[in-house]
Amino acid sequence: GQRVVAKRAKDGAIDLEDPDHEQQAEEDIVRGDEDDLDLKRRLLIAEMRKQSFHYLQMEALMNDLVMKLCPSVAAHYLGQCRRNNTHWLVWEYAGDNTLQSLLEEAVREGSLRPVAEALGVEGFLDHDVASLQTLVNAVALDLLEICVALEAAGVAHRDLKPDNMVVDPVDKRLRLIDFGSAAAMGLEKRVGYDCRAAPCDPLWAPPEEYIDEKEWAKYDVYGVGLVLVRILFQPLWGGEDWIEFRDGYEAAHHNLDAWLPRALARD
Repeated sequence: GQRVVAKRAKDGAIDLEDPDHEQQAEEDIVRGDEDDLDLKRRLLIAEMRKQSFHYLQMEALMNDLVMKLCPSVAAHYLGQCRRNNTHWLVWEYAGDNTLQSLLEEAVREGSLRPVAEALGVEGFLDHDVASLQTLVNAVALDLLEICVALEAAGVAHRDLKPDNMVVDPVDKRLRLIDFGSAAAMGLEKRVGYDCRAAPCDPLWAPPEEYIDEKEWAKYDVYGVGLVLVRILFQPLWGGEDWIEFRDGYEAAHHNLDAWLPRALARD
């Protein structure tokens, strides 16, 4: 049969598809004396379950939107289902390799060849500037084309990083996964967007962390730049030094030209 990948919501046994699920949840958990010491914990669990389902539904909406408007940028989304009182989002299996796993393999081999081979970059040579340039250009082209398509669709991914990029084994192109932080900025109501919240990974977010309402597409482009930095500098391939890089980058006021001499001086 078809191989798939699924993501679940931790919504437990509460029937969140029932229009009256909030009232039902309260009736299910609020029993007996209001002084019950366990009441707050049960209320919290119920609220977490509802929020989990809400976030999963938002991610489902983003995947539906992407599949409708720019399906080539993401792993193929099949839909959602419910099994054993748990909600699931389901995707077609898109291979074993994320850009993160390939960079970790590069660390073990001391070479970017695993990344180059996965992306169909032929004739890659270690310690060769032209080979590195070809590889970086291929990654940049893939990711910037994705950004252009997302902008046209009105979608901001907001979590571009190697963990969320899978390499399609057939056409050897990068595809995005995990639209859990995405926002539909092109819709009138801007679904998934809250000006008071920044649902991002701070290690991969722009300095402001919050998305600009007018220039929202720049958020993902910044993430592309960070991915290219990760590939260009061998000490960053594995990710273990990424926090140190971000600290140094921030100290250099997010200026790579200022960061590089300081980094080289430390080494």
